Amino acid sequence: MMVRRWGKVVASGAALGSLMVFAPSAHAQEHVSTVEVTQERGTALSCHGTSGGRSVAVSLYSNSAFGNFAAVAVEGPGSQEPLYTGDAQPDRLFGDHTVNAVIPLTRSSAAGGPAGRAVVVGTLRAAARPTDVHETLQDGGYLIETTGTRQELAATVRTVLLGQAVPLTCADSFRFDLEVRRTPVQPTTHTR
Repeated sequence: MMVRRWGKVVASGAALGSLMVFAPSAHAQEHVSTVEVTQERGTALSCHGTSGGRSVAVSLYSNSAFGNFAAVAVEGPGSQEPLYTGDAQPDRLFGDHTVNAVIPLTRSSAAGGPAGRAVVVGTLRAAARPTDVHETLQDGGYLIETTGTRQELAATVRTVLLGQAVPLTCADSFRFDLEVRRTPVQPTTHTR
């Protein structure tokens, strides 16, 4: 999840910009780094449901730059770990207004092995107008700036797994259209 740090980033950027204006050109060239820019469009759903004492979590994510990912975890009553898990990277997860994913399940017990599949189906519709997004965070040695739009979705989704249909509530459902800039952060050196 991205964290908003506007004030801190703006202040740091202004201070850094001032320092670079007065830095010798050889020193400034030494710290030139490549900025990666990607256009990312897609849809994300995070859904939960319960049936027969089992808790089901489903995550579906589609990103034009990085592909599709679908995951499911099934927990039993009072269990600390999932009883069944599964993930897949299908060619397609979402249509214009539809959800469709097939995820192979595996037993999480010591016996392991295949346990069937989870089929996730449903519909999507816009729940609000797109809103502007501008977020900045530092992660993994990069300053990551995201600019674009996010549109909340209303999702009606269910999964059929282990012989049961489970209605899902998708509290976090949205489409995104973003430009993401990743700038390597130069490590600071301390002198004594």
